[in-house]
Amino acid sequence: FVVALKNYEKELNIITSKNDLFNTNAKLQKEHLIQVQNQALVKKIQEEYKKDKFTTELFLYKIYFTEVFENGGFDVVIGNPPYVRQEKIKELKSKKEIQNFQSYCGTADLYIYFFEKGYKLLKVDGILSYITSNKYTRAKYGKDFRKFVLENTAIKEYVDFNGVKVFESATVDTSILTYQRAKIKDNNFTYCDVDEKYKKGIELNKFIDKKGFDYSQSYLSVDSFSFSNQQVLRIKKRMEKVGIIIKNLNYINTYRGIQSGNNDVFVIDEQLKNELINKDLKSEELIKPIVQGKHTDRYDFTFKKKYLLYINDETEIEQYQAVYDYLLSHKNILSEKIEVKQNKMLWYSLYRPAKRHISEFNKEKISWGDNPQYASFCLLPNDYYVLAPAYILTGEKIKYLLAIMNSKISFYYLSLIAPSLQGHAISLKLQFLEQLPIPQIPKEQQKPFEILVDYILFAKEQDMSHVASLFESIIDGMVYDLYFEEDMKKANCFITSRVEEIVKPWSKYDNYEFKKELVS
Repeated sequence: FVVALKNYEKELNIITSKNDLFNTNAKLQKEHLIQVQNQALVKKIQEEYKKDKFTTELFLYKIYFTEVFENGGFDVVIGNPPYVRQEKIKELKSKKEIQNFQSYCGTADLYIYFFEKGYKLLKVDGILSYITSNKYTRAKYGKDFRKFVLENTAIKEYVDFNGVKVFESATVDTSILTYQRAKIKDNNFTYCDVDEKYKKGIELNKFIDKKGFDYSQSYLSVDSFSFSNQQVLRIKKRMEKVGIIIKNLNYINTYRGIQSGNNDVFVIDEQLKNELINKDLKSEELIKPIVQGKHTDRYDFTFKKKYLLYINDETEIEQYQAVYDYLLSHKNILSEKIEVKQNKMLWYSLYRPAKRHISEFNKEKISWGDNPQYASFCLLPNDYYVLAPAYILTGEKIKYLLAIMNSKISFYYLSLIAPSLQGHAISLKLQFLEQLPIPQIPKEQQKPFEILVDYILFAKEQDMSHVASLFESIIDGMVYDLYFEEDMKKANCFITSRVEEIVKPWSKYDNYEFKKELVS
């Protein structure tokens, strides 16, 4: 340490002696000032350490706790790591030291690395306990950290303060994770959800002793750490046993919506659409009707007469004179994007146009927004495009999947694994939707679901909301039958067989009046 300090002092002396003090450049002046301040700091540390083997400026834990490390590390590490968002630690991300963490992720917040650093300070069987944001339990950036915890530690306790404000200045939900540097087969730990019943001033240990319960570490996965009581857990496990998760279905695809980079320019209204087409009929080739996530609902959607100018880097924009002239009037704004300045994209192109899979947007598809308060998956016709942060699902068995996804039990499952938001909403990004288990049944057995979806779509189209709600409830019951067949039959609530006898598909010859009478 003393040698390193002396070398740094020499380095600073050389740098400051070469500085041009007459240069008025503000940046150089600022750098010189910092270097001079560092020189004074080094001198202070040297004097303190020479006198007391101690300095108030640095915490030299490897020196102060030499005996601890000689014996394998600390017995206990306790902390409250700083909550610093990933955008503010960009200068750290390029350093090899932080990239060597097993839990490293380019979008991870700073506190994540404190967990692994603390683990390295522990002796074998030592205990770590941190209070932090609980975002790592479900966030995508926490996947490698979750893997690290599951593979290297035995969790002792998880206390979730979801919804209870622990720190006045903190805007994130917090939790306490306690783990042991050990690998224990079939490890159980204490889980406690600290809800609004907990009042500050009450001893937390007493509250945990009363409300906490044993939880198996095997119930956690790298995809998410979702915690439930035993009854809820049984429901969740049953659904997972019956179905195959969407991510593993080889007959469907999921995609994020298109990112325009500037909705004010690329998203146009009906009037401007008509003006562009009137000036040049070819404009119609680039104009696509769009639906945003906030306008999707259960089975249907609201079209707000908004359109996207779909332009990628292969579009020969000069061939569409009216659109080109319109974009030219906004060139200054569009050219401000960093990617344009770095020659990574053309100024008139959409930011992320989904070029590789744009053909999927031209198919019939399921779409949903990213923060729904209830199951609100809609069926979008061909050629309707979707803007991020909404998503689409395409492929086979679309109407059967739509019925399952819109059921109450499916949304209940998703609410267990996806981050909760204000107003009973959940963050339904692809990584969570793709974990929904879908029962796999023969094509013939899927038909009643598809027929009921047709009934619902027709009823909603005719403003027969009460009829649509009835059919939605029937689908809810049939989905319960799929996941919990034995329980539903035992309770004499199994309805699928009867529904299969009653519902009849549309015929291409059926007219409006016949359909209305059939669903009424």
